[in-house]
Parts: sequence; structure tokens; C-alpha cells
Amino acid sequence: EIFMLSYHFTKKGLEAYGLFDDSDYLLHLSKHFFDRYNERLQLNMEKGIEVMRSYVKDNFLHSFHKRKCLRNGKRKMYCIIDKGLILGDQNEKEKVINARTFLPYKLLNRGQYGTILLGIREIIDELTYKPRSILSMENNYNLMNPIFSFKPRYRI
Repeated sequence: EIFMLSYHFTKKGLEAYGLFDDSDYLLHLSKHFFDRYNERLQLNMEKGIEVMRSYVKDNFLHSFHKRKCLRNGKRKMYCIIDKGLILGDQNEKEKVINARTFLPYKLLNRGQYGTILLGIREIIDELTYKPRSILSMENNYNLMNPIFSFKPRYRI
């Protein structure tokens, strides 16, 4: 869960930075991310600050997963949240995660669903071995429900 979120307005628009209570990484949420969040969830909000509030209010759980390595110590990453998937990169040297864009579950392709199912399996394993209060949270069900209603071709 986000422990702290700070925002400011740049020439491009609203940008935000978040800290989590269990990580030393800084999360950077760009204007492009908030624009895609607003557009793809059809929120029809006029102001970036409204979109940011909606994002924070509606997304309790954040589960980050690393993907393949890129240049300069960066990795592609994805983050499973209640409303969909954050795609971006992670700079391991600077300890920054850049949220580049957002995809709601309904826009994911079959391969992306398979990747998410692996990520959810990691979440379940972690929660099973490290019981936390999050197990009883209603949001945990909301996160998994759209995914498990999809029927992938293959099994994990």
C-alpha cells in the first residue's frame, strides 16, 4: 500500500511520487500514466488531481514484478493493481520505478493475462507464507476476480 504520495505540476501536467511502507523504491507516476488511467477507465475527469485521487482511492494493493533487463541498469516491470496493470520500468541503481502507462484488465491480451496469473501466484505464495491483514481485505478479491473470470488456454 502507498505510504505517502506527493505531487506537483510540471510543464507537461500533474506528476506524482509515491513511497511504500515496505520498500525503499520511489514510484514515479507520470502525466501520461494519469491520462491513460482516466481515458481507459472512462472516468471523464477534467483535472489531473481528480484522476490522481481516484487512482489512490481505488487501488489499495500494488504488487510489483520485474521483467527482462534493459540498458543502464533498468528493467521492464509490471504492477498488478485493483483496476488493472501498470507498465513501466525500474531503475535498480537509482531505486526508482517509473509508471509509464496503464491498462485495465479488459484491454489485456492473452499473453498478458498469463503473465499476470504468474504474478498472482507469487502474491498468493507470499501471503500464504507471510500472513498479513491484507488476506481479509475486500480489495484482494476485487484484484483477482476480473482475472479469474478469463479462461486462458494453458494452465499454470
